[in-house]
Amino acid sequence: MISTLLTELKTIYSASRYFAFNLFSEKLFSLVFHLLIVKYFSPIDYASFSIFLGFNFIAGTILDLGIPIHLQRLASGKKILNEFSDAISLRFSFILLQIASAVIYLIISGLDNITLILIITVSSSIGSLINFYNHFLFGKQNFKLIFKASFISRIFLITLILVIILYLSEIEYIAAAMIFANLLQIKIIITGEKVYPEMANRIAFGKESYALIKQSFPLGLNQIINILYDRVDILILPMFIPVQMIASYAFSYLIYKLPVVLLSPLFVIFFNKIAARQQSGKVHLLQKYFVIIFIIGLLLAMLIGFIVAPLADYYIGAKISSVEEIIKILSFAFVFLAMNSITGIYLNASGKYEKVLTSSVLGLSVNLIFNFSFLTKYGIIAAAYATLLTEITILTVQGYHILRK
Repeated sequence: MISTLLTELKTIYSASRYFAFNLFSEKLFSLVFHLLIVKYFSPIDYASFSIFLGFNFIAGTILDLGIPIHLQRLASGKKILNEFSDAISLRFSFILLQIASAVIYLIISGLDNITLILIITVSSSIGSLINFYNHFLFGKQNFKLIFKASFISRIFLITLILVIILYLSEIEYIAAAMIFANLLQIKIIITGEKVYPEMANRIAFGKESYALIKQSFPLGLNQIINILYDRVDILILPMFIPVQMIASYAFSYLIYKLPVVLLSPLFVIFFNKIAARQQSGKVHLLQKYFVIIFIIGLLLAMLIGFIVAPLADYYIGAKISSVEEIIKILSFAFVFLAMNSITGIYLNASGKYEKVLTSSVLGLSVNLIFNFSFLTKYGIIAAAYATLLTEITILTVQGYHILRK
């Protein structure tokens, strides 16, 4: 089993090495990006930055309406210049809506850095356009161009951040640097693929756009729910605890999510095998991969809890409190995250999308109820335990659906 798995991993990396390069480099740059900001800016600046990023990630995913996934499916089978132009035009028209929603969130949350959230919102909107282009390129299997554009733009961004750290002191400049890096990424993609959507000649809210939304939204609904349960806690924290305390959770959550990239190739193999198998062989395959992922997830959790957590506390413990404790709690959650990823993939590959949606909705509900009930009394530690309980809930619900049949 292990030797076969290693052979399959080698095949995946050989066939899609640029996809793998992009996957790992994105996570590496994300880590370096956050390490620099949390080290050289105040806890309030870093917390505000993370909160506004989280808000725009959710808002952007909702306003994407599942269209990027739909574009990827279309691009894999035919030329879709008209549909792609409609999609880009539609998403472009939503930028003002995303800005308005950011201002409303700023008022509701009680935060006050309107300049920062507006700059981040513009950057995020450009990032959504990149997401559309990337899924278009995914469908065309042009992983090399995706990696090239992402890698060059990230090197450019890190360079700008280092210059800002040396000569400037405002966090807003970091957000502005993200805008320039995203524009560079789009420029490289457009030049490389020679795709020029004729946005000026198409109507953003015409019948073509409504047809596009009707086709794509069911694909994106589950993704929206997943993003909500994944990021909603960072949005509600400012309503219960001081902003500077949120910095520790934001950084710890980043560390908690990073190792997932190491499991991604296994998830790809598992999905392809489940989708290709007859029903009789699926459960046996699930059992094998469940054990493998559990062992790897447990080892990674131990690495996070016993090595990464003390290192993180050494690096920024003097600036933000409770980092080591929060990372250790989230390391337990990582084991359940790894396992419910496998059960979720099994259900999706078996065509049981509604079961995954149900588990995500219940996980989101548990997350919100726990946070609203205990944040005020127990502070930021309650958010970490809410994440742990959420992952356990999702695994329990998905496991129930699998065993029930």
